[in-house]
Amino acid sequence: FHLAGTLLHAAVCALLYACLRRDWSPRAAAAAALAFAVLPVHVDAVANIASQTEVLALLGMLGAWWFLGAEAPGRRETTLGLLCFAAAACSKEPAVLFPAAFAAADWTLRGRRPDHPSRRPGYCGRAAVLVLFFIARTVIAGTAMKGGLPYFSGVSWPVRLLTLASFWARHYLVPVITGAFQGIDFTKPLLPLSSPADPVAWTLLLSGLAVIGAAARGLLRRSPWAFWLFLAALFLLPTSQLLNETDTIGAERYLYTPSLAWCAAIGWAAERWSRSRWTAPALAALLLWYGGRTVLRSGIWHDELSFFTASVRENPAAAAHRYSLGVALIRSGRTAEGESELRKALEL
Repeated sequence: FHLAGTLLHAAVCALLYACLRRDWSPRAAAAAALAFAVLPVHVDAVANIASQTEVLALLGMLGAWWFLGAEAPGRRETTLGLLCFAAAACSKEPAVLFPAAFAAADWTLRGRRPDHPSRRPGYCGRAAVLVLFFIARTVIAGTAMKGGLPYFSGVSWPVRLLTLASFWARHYLVPVITGAFQGIDFTKPLLPLSSPADPVAWTLLLSGLAVIGAAARGLLRRSPWAFWLFLAALFLLPTSQLLNETDTIGAERYLYTPSLAWCAAIGWAAERWSRSRWTAPALAALLLWYGGRTVLRSGIWHDELSFFTASVRENPAAAAHRYSLGVALIRSGRTAEGESELRKALEL
């Protein structure tokens, strides 16, 4: 299963490079694809079998982008692109946002509007796929898209937004950029709610809103950087607690697609300062740092004992992880330690 996950991730990276090469130089596309390949926050999505839906969804979306993003896609390309889009949507629901992402990319990178003659069949086909997907999903799984006790149950919207802004900055933005400070689980009560009197939370929230506003304005002006920010925000939206409430405030696996924005920034920087003698060493050092952190992070997925030991270390207040660690210890013959963890789980 680990091999299958790694091969799927490698396929995503190769397809990402191929898609970027249509509009970028080989240097920029390679830098972005290599950064995506070794980014430490991807370990959760690639190593965890249940999270590989993230990888499958992005693989399908990139396949759709490759076929439908051709200068003048024919019937064959359109059909294959729609099949890739359908596969992505069936892998994970947020992939239904792909048409919006494709439209933004087409507009900012190539100046093509959805009503352009070469794009109409693709957009009509994607609309048909969406209708069929939602009909099938409603018949099979119903309309509910919530899981567990909502994380923000009974919490006011100002407190919710302030808490989310602090969480995204600390547990999403910082780990993506630095490759460190990662976490497995973000369920209650690990993260306290932000206070309306917290100036740092307000600063982060207002800064985020300002960036979103600048990105919206940049999209109208066909700014490429605005597209990548839009992409990140778009695919974080379904798991942001703003539209669909779940029992966790977030997870690193949710960053698999949004992290494309940071990798694109790395590719842009590699091209922008390509003539500097420090660019290649700096890029190599960054990729080596990310790769080393990825290897270390992958170690926690070696077996259940190593995983739940790390889970308890990173979220000692989670009763479910204490219970799972206790069971793993007992299975490995460390009965006394296992019983101790089970008692701690009961106390929690």
